[in-house]
Amino acid sequence: MRTRKDYTYMKYEFEVLGRKACDIAAEHSVSLAALEKKIYSEGWGSDNRCMERLVRISDKLESSIESTLEESVDIKSFKELTAAIKDAVAIRRNLFRLPTQAEEFEQKISAKKLEAGEESEKKLTVEFSVPDYCE
Repeated sequence: MRTRKDYTYMKYEFEVLGRKACDIAAEHSVSLAALEKKIYSEGWGSDNRCMERLVRISDKLESSIESTLEESVDIKSFKELTAAIKDAVAIRRNLFRLPTQAEEFEQKISAKKLEAGEESEKKLTVEFSVPDYCE
């Protein structure tokens, strides 16, 4: 289960998997009102036909790849299959605006740097450039 509020994944569940908003909200620890507001403000489900068609195309591509892999393939066919797999993954990633592994890694590093920066801001260090005359 995801720890932060991942609205991209919630949108995927709502539009593609056809899950109910109340179930998604409960699973992701989000109030139903907040999720419904997000659904209506961003128009989730309004382009469902296009999404469904792209998902079907991607599914057909994946199933044809799987059936081809069951046969013996030569190197040229294997390269073509590799390109087709990359295309199928790219379709899904672009369709749901999911980050690549590299982008996800960069986001995690940025979040850690931000957290470290916030912690360093909490520490207060005072240095005087003029000698202390209270001695």
